[in-house]
Amino acid sequence: MDEQRIQGYLNLIQTLLNCPNGKEVEILHRHSNLVDEGLVRVMELVAEDIELQHRIFAPESATFSNRSTPCPSLLLGRLDLSGGDESGEVERVKSVD
Repeated sequence: MDEQRIQGYLNLIQTLLNCPNGKEVEILHRHSNLVDEGLVRVMELVAEDIELQHRIFAPESATFSNRSTPCPSLLLGRLDLSGGDESGEVERVKSVD
């Protein structure tokens, strides 16, 4: 997994977070080259980071209604860019708990 592919995932996730409701499938079809297990893993990290940001900045609310922006530099610090195995999987290197 290289940094350029991860940046592609982050750009796609940002596009999905900012798109009008109902346009997600269309966007995913347009970027089908990025739809793989790596995208799912990066989405999981983004979701964790959004949840953590929300807990820090709005702890009185159990849920949030607005879509947040992932912080790419924080996410890249949590991903193993060393190549891993040949499956192209993104490995977690740190936990947020």
